[in-house]
Amino acid sequence: MFSECKKSRGRKQDFVLPGTGPSKHLLQIFRHINSVIRKLVTESEDTTHNPTPTSAVGASPDPEPNSYLHPSALSEPPPLEKVRQLIADWQSEWGTESTWPKKFHDQLRHAQGRGRLATDSFFSQCEAHVEEGRRLVWILRNIARKGFRGMGYRAADLYEQVFDLLTSLLTELRFFEVKLDDYAPISPLSRISEAHYYFTV
Repeated sequence: MFSECKKSRGRKQDFVLPGTGPSKHLLQIFRHINSVIRKLVTESEDTTHNPTPTSAVGASPDPEPNSYLHPSALSEPPPLEKVRQLIADWQSEWGTESTWPKKFHDQLRHAQGRGRLATDSFFSQCEAHVEEGRRLVWILRNIARKGFRGMGYRAADLYEQVFDLLTSLLTELRFFEVKLDDYAPISPLSRISEAHYYFTV
């Protein structure tokens, strides 16, 4: 089942991401990171011999309480190295993106063959995977907002790392969001129409 491709799914999910999910904010995130990278590179060219640290503290906090940019969203984000490991642990082991649809449907058929409870469990695991992915997007957003100290090119490199991590994270996250919306768009999962959703692979 789905658990074969995950490191662990035993713990209860206690995080619910505010808002509607990362896809709504994706363009805003990319634009912010790209503008910061351009600014840092420009500053570095202007101050090549000046070791003054730079930071992206110019990003305006969003007053909306449910925003990723809300000042109280995360007081101290973990180091980027730790987030990289968290993302690696979170990602499925299904190989290349082109194989994901087939592997998802294979796992779903396997769960369906074991009955209703197994199918509910499969969708619950998918939902937990999405929630964890959204939390990681939220953490990356806060890391980018708080900025990096250092010379321009070093800070720009760190922003590019965040951008790359975000891209790989959102690719898988969006895949599972779409699948959940296709097959299990209402909650709780036990109320999903068996005829309409579970057996239309």
